[in-house]
Amino acid sequence: EPVPIPEPVPIPEPAPIPEPAPIPEPAPIPEPVPIPEPAPTSPPQTSLRSLLESLRTETPEPAATLGIGFAWPNERELTLIRGISQGIAKGLGEEGIRTLEDLARCTDGRWREIVGLLVLQEAPWENVWRSQARELQRHFDAISGRCAFPLVAEQARDLVDSWFVGEAVEHHPEFGVVYEGNPPLEDDLTEVLVIDDSLRKALASLGIFRFKQLVLWTGPQVQAIARELNIPPADIVDGAWISRALLRHLDSYRASPHWSWAAPEGWRYGELLDGYPPEEHVQVDRDLGVIFLEPPGLRDDLRRIRGLEPEMATALRNLGIHRFRQIADWSEQNVAGVSSRLGLVPGWIYSRRWIPQAIALCRLA
Repeated sequence: EPVPIPEPVPIPEPAPIPEPAPIPEPAPIPEPVPIPEPAPTSPPQTSLRSLLESLRTETPEPAATLGIGFAWPNERELTLIRGISQGIAKGLGEEGIRTLEDLARCTDGRWREIVGLLVLQEAPWENVWRSQARELQRHFDAISGRCAFPLVAEQARDLVDSWFVGEAVEHHPEFGVVYEGNPPLEDDLTEVLVIDDSLRKALASLGIFRFKQLVLWTGPQVQAIARELNIPPADIVDGAWISRALLRHLDSYRASPHWSWAAPEGWRYGELLDGYPPEEHVQVDRDLGVIFLEPPGLRDDLRRIRGLEPEMATALRNLGIHRFRQIADWSEQNVAGVSSRLGLVPGWIYSRRWIPQAIALCRLA
């Protein structure tokens, strides 16, 4: 009998494929929060009173940043007075005399007490420092009132007469005091740190060449000058152009801090002469300061002072000036006398900062 063929095994139906899970709708992106428009700022107002306050509170910058001879102590306001060194200013500060106003208001009795405590020289007894403090404070207060608002014609003339005697300047309604051409003496405005060479040239095209011009800017003038320079006015204000220019001007245009007088009498040089050994033949010339009668064995290379050219160094040696120390000790009368002998424009030695540089080089020697 044939073997029966088995029935085929039925193939199971395939399991149904599950429907894919629905992809959720993306969450709506929130509308960006609108950034509020900055509130309009009022034109900056600059006054020398606020600048003077900044001198009292501003943290001093390192000397390496500001250049040779420009390291101000915390009491640097007092060092604007002839004869007050940084050390004396620090001592006065410890006795509560920290500002020009403090010194100007100091009573006779309190001043004698301070002089005794600090063992100061005779100059303060003659009230030289206090009278200088009163004059500087009065000057700052007077300028402050003028610079708090746009100048009127008579105030502008007054400033030109007092700050720019004999100089070819005019008062521009937008840019302040400007020179009619290139002045014989220019300050290096790039020493204000935030002013680069392109800005310096742009300022020169407006007739602005000196630190003292920046110091006298008013708020509206800051706006106008910023517009001409194509920079925001905030760059001038936040960059502290005016206060930096004030510091640089006051630090540059003054003689040795050793002196309390513009033209000291010859006998007052005795302390300086005592610092020279007997074998070095020196004498006092009221116009030139301490000079050598013959070249000393030890001489400094005066060309290390920036702005002192080789021919000027030779001319100084011919006048008996061979060391940094001699330049560091110049009074205002000495600066005027040397300038006349060398045929330099008045103020040129100050603008090139010979005295602060010489002081710094003496310390490094």
